[in-house]
Amino acid sequence: MWSDFVERAQALGTHKLLLICPRVLDLPLPIQRFDDPFFPFSKALVSATSDLVDGYLLDFASYLAVGAPGAVALERTIAFIPQERLKVLHGNFGGRSYHVLVDPIAFTVDALTIAHEEDMAHYLSVPPHAALWVVRPGVSHNLAQGGVYDQQSGQADCLVDGQSVYRWRVLGDEVVYAGRGQDFAERAREALLAQDGR
Repeated sequence: MWSDFVERAQALGTHKLLLICPRVLDLPLPIQRFDDPFFPFSKALVSATSDLVDGYLLDFASYLAVGAPGAVALERTIAFIPQERLKVLHGNFGGRSYHVLVDPIAFTVDALTIAHEEDMAHYLSVPPHAALWVVRPGVSHNLAQGGVYDQQSGQADCLVDGQSVYRWRVLGDEVVYAGRGQDFAERAREALLAQDGR
Protein backbone atom coordinates (compact mmCIF):
# COMPACT_ATOMS: atom_id res chain seq x y z
CA MET A 1 0.00 0.00 0.00
CA TRP A 2 1.01 3.63 -0.48
CA SER A 3 1.42 4.15 3.27
CA ASP A 4 3.91 1.25 3.39
CA PHE A 5 5.92 2.80 0.55
CA VAL A 6 6.03 6.16 2.35
CA GLU A 7 7.08 4.52 5.63
CA ARG A 8 9.91 2.68 3.89
CA ALA A 9 11.15 5.93 2.34
CA GLN A 10 10.99 7.77 5.65
CA ALA A 11 12.91 4.98 7.37
CA LEU A 12 15.70 5.19 4.79
CA GLY A 13 15.93 8.95 5.22
CA THR A 14 18.55 9.94 2.63
CA HIS A 15 16.03 12.06 0.71
CA LYS A 16 17.74 11.08 -2.56
CA LEU A 17 16.80 8.89 -5.50
CA LEU A 18 19.25 8.07 -8.29
CA LEU A 19 17.90 8.02 -11.84
CA ILE A 20 19.82 5.50 -13.96
CA CYS A 21 19.48 6.01 -17.72
CA PRO A 22 22.07 3.85 -19.46
CA ARG A 23 22.96 5.13 -22.93
CA VAL A 24 25.43 3.25 -25.11
CA LEU A 25 27.28 6.32 -26.36
CA ASP A 26 27.62 7.81 -22.88
CA LEU A 27 28.86 4.70 -21.07
CA PRO A 28 32.35 4.81 -19.59
CA LEU A 29 34.90 3.36 -21.99
CA PRO A 30 35.74 0.30 -19.86
CA ILE A 31 32.04 -0.66 -19.77
CA GLN A 32 31.58 -0.20 -23.53
CA ARG A 33 33.79 -3.26 -24.06
CA PHE A 34 31.12 -5.61 -22.68
CA ASP A 35 28.81 -7.33 -25.17
CA ASP A 36 25.83 -6.43 -22.94
CA PRO A 37 27.10 -3.39 -21.02
CA PHE A 38 23.98 -2.14 -19.23
CA PHE A 39 24.01 -4.61 -16.34
CA PRO A 40 27.72 -4.23 -15.47
CA PHE A 41 27.24 -0.46 -15.63
CA SER A 42 24.15 -0.47 -13.42
CA LYS A 43 25.61 -3.03 -11.02
CA ALA A 44 28.73 -0.94 -10.47
CA LEU A 45 26.65 2.19 -9.83
CA VAL A 46 24.36 0.42 -7.36
CA SER A 47 27.35 -1.14 -5.55
CA ALA A 48 28.97 2.28 -5.18
CA THR A 49 25.88 4.26 -4.16
CA SER A 50 23.25 2.08 -2.48
CA ASP A 51 24.13 3.26 1.02
CA LEU A 52 23.67 6.90 -0.03
CA VAL A 53 20.21 6.81 -1.63
CA ASP A 54 16.68 5.72 -0.74
CA GLY A 55 16.47 3.94 -4.06
CA TYR A 56 16.62 4.04 -7.81
CA LEU A 57 14.51 5.27 -10.69
CA LEU A 58 15.32 2.90 -13.56
CA ASP A 59 14.57 4.43 -16.95
CA PHE A 60 12.55 1.85 -18.86
CA ALA A 61 13.09 3.37 -22.31
CA SER A 62 16.87 3.60 -21.86
CA TYR A 63 17.18 -0.06 -20.97
CA LEU A 64 14.88 -1.18 -23.78
CA ALA A 65 16.71 0.94 -26.37
CA VAL A 66 19.00 -2.06 -26.97
CA GLY A 67 16.14 -4.56 -27.12
CA ALA A 68 16.07 -7.90 -25.32
CA PRO A 69 19.55 -7.56 -23.75
CA GLY A 70 18.39 -4.30 -22.17
CA ALA A 71 15.28 -5.95 -20.74
CA VAL A 72 17.46 -8.66 -19.23
CA ALA A 73 19.85 -6.03 -17.86
CA LEU A 74 16.92 -4.19 -16.29
CA GLU A 75 15.61 -7.38 -14.71
CA ARG A 76 19.06 -8.25 -13.34
CA THR A 77 19.59 -4.71 -12.06
CA ILE A 78 16.30 -4.78 -10.18
CA ALA A 79 17.29 -8.09 -8.60
CA PHE A 80 20.72 -6.72 -7.66
CA ILE A 81 19.46 -3.60 -5.86
CA PRO A 82 19.41 -4.29 -2.11
CA GLN A 83 15.96 -5.33 -0.92
CA GLU A 84 15.61 -2.42 1.50
CA ARG A 85 16.15 0.18 -1.26
CA LEU A 86 13.19 1.43 -3.29
CA LYS A 87 12.94 0.40 -6.93
CA VAL A 88 10.87 2.60 -9.23
CA LEU A 89 10.35 1.75 -12.89
CA HIS A 90 10.46 5.11 -14.66
CA GLY A 91 8.47 4.92 -17.84
CA ASN A 92 6.01 7.77 -17.54
CA PHE A 93 3.41 5.12 -18.36
CA GLY A 94 0.06 6.24 -19.78
CA GLY A 95 -3.14 4.37 -19.07
CA ARG A 96 -4.12 1.82 -16.46
CA SER A 97 -2.76 -1.45 -17.81
CA TYR A 98 0.92 -1.13 -16.94
CA HIS A 99 0.64 -2.57 -13.42
CA VAL A 100 1.35 -5.96 -15.07
CA LEU A 101 4.95 -4.77 -15.43
CA VAL A 102 5.43 -5.33 -11.70
CA ASP A 103 4.03 -8.84 -11.69
CA PRO A 104 6.49 -11.37 -10.19
CA ILE A 105 7.08 -12.76 -13.68
CA ALA A 106 7.90 -9.29 -15.04
CA PHE A 107 9.83 -6.53 -13.23
CA THR A 108 9.45 -6.70 -9.46
CA VAL A 109 9.57 -3.04 -8.44
CA ASP A 110 7.99 -0.96 -5.69
CA ALA A 111 6.43 1.74 -7.88
CA LEU A 112 5.92 3.02 -11.41
CA THR A 113 6.00 6.53 -12.80
CA ILE A 114 2.79 7.43 -14.61
CA ALA A 115 1.80 10.11 -17.10
CA HIS A 116 -1.71 11.05 -15.99
CA GLU A 117 -3.00 12.26 -12.65
CA GLU A 118 -6.36 10.58 -13.24
CA ASP A 119 -4.67 7.15 -13.25
CA MET A 120 -3.19 7.57 -9.76
CA ALA A 121 -6.15 6.05 -7.88
CA HIS A 122 -5.92 2.94 -10.07
CA TYR A 123 -2.21 2.44 -9.43
CA LEU A 124 -2.67 2.95 -5.69
CA SER A 125 -5.31 0.21 -5.64
CA VAL A 126 -3.39 -2.53 -7.50
CA PRO A 127 0.11 -3.91 -6.97
CA PRO A 128 2.60 -2.39 -6.36
CA HIS A 129 0.26 0.12 -4.68
CA ALA A 130 2.65 2.99 -5.35
CA ALA A 131 3.09 5.41 -8.19
CA LEU A 132 4.71 8.73 -8.93
CA TRP A 133 2.95 11.06 -11.35
CA VAL A 134 5.41 12.81 -13.65
CA VAL A 135 4.14 16.38 -13.84
CA ARG A 136 4.70 18.61 -16.83
CA PRO A 137 6.09 22.12 -16.30
CA GLY A 138 3.44 24.57 -15.15
CA VAL A 139 0.88 21.86 -14.30
CA SER A 140 -0.66 21.95 -10.83
CA HIS A 141 -2.23 18.96 -9.13
CA ASN A 142 -4.96 18.07 -6.69
CA LEU A 143 -3.60 14.73 -5.54
CA ALA A 144 -4.41 13.61 -2.02
CA GLN A 145 -2.38 10.36 -2.11
CA GLY A 146 0.55 9.26 -4.23
CA GLY A 147 3.80 10.62 -5.50
CA VAL A 148 4.51 13.63 -7.68
CA TYR A 149 7.77 13.78 -9.65
CA ASP A 150 8.72 17.13 -11.15
CA GLN A 151 11.50 16.35 -13.60
CA GLN A 152 12.24 20.02 -14.21
CA SER A 153 13.02 20.76 -10.56
CA GLY A 154 14.45 17.31 -9.85
CA GLN A 155 12.14 16.81 -6.87
CA ALA A 156 9.66 14.10 -6.00
CA ASP A 157 7.13 14.29 -3.17
CA CYS A 158 5.17 11.68 -1.26
CA LEU A 159 1.69 12.99 -0.58
CA VAL A 160 -0.62 11.89 2.21
CA ASP A 161 -3.95 13.68 2.66
CA GLY A 162 -2.83 16.28 0.13
CA GLN A 163 0.31 17.22 2.06
CA SER A 164 3.93 16.46 1.21
CA VAL A 165 5.24 14.19 3.97
CA TYR A 166 8.54 13.24 2.32
CA ARG A 167 10.62 14.81 -0.45
CA TRP A 168 13.42 13.41 -2.59
CA ARG A 169 16.02 15.09 -4.71
CA VAL A 170 16.22 13.06 -7.91
CA LEU A 171 19.78 12.96 -9.19
CA GLY A 172 20.72 11.63 -12.60
CA ASP A 173 23.37 12.28 -15.23
CA GLU A 174 25.37 14.65 -13.03
CA VAL A 175 26.06 11.65 -10.78
CA VAL A 176 25.71 8.65 -13.10
CA TYR A 177 28.07 10.05 -15.74
CA ALA A 178 30.46 11.92 -13.42
CA GLY A 179 33.32 9.69 -14.59
CA ARG A 180 34.17 8.02 -17.89
CA GLY A 181 37.15 5.90 -16.86
CA GLN A 182 37.74 2.71 -14.93
CA ASP A 183 36.83 4.54 -11.71
CA PHE A 184 33.42 5.74 -13.00
CA ALA A 185 31.53 4.17 -10.07
CA GLU A 186 33.79 5.84 -7.51
CA ARG A 187 33.34 9.15 -9.33
CA ALA A 188 29.57 8.66 -9.19
CA ARG A 189 29.81 8.08 -5.44
CA GLU A 190 31.90 11.22 -5.00
CA ALA A 191 29.42 13.24 -7.06
CA LEU A 192 26.56 11.92 -4.94
CA LEU A 193 28.37 12.82 -1.73
CA ALA A 194 29.09 16.28 -3.12
CA GLN A 195 25.33 16.82 -3.53
CA ASP A 196 25.03 16.77 0.28
CA GLY A 197 27.07 19.98 0.42
CA ARG A 198 24.55 21.90 -1.67
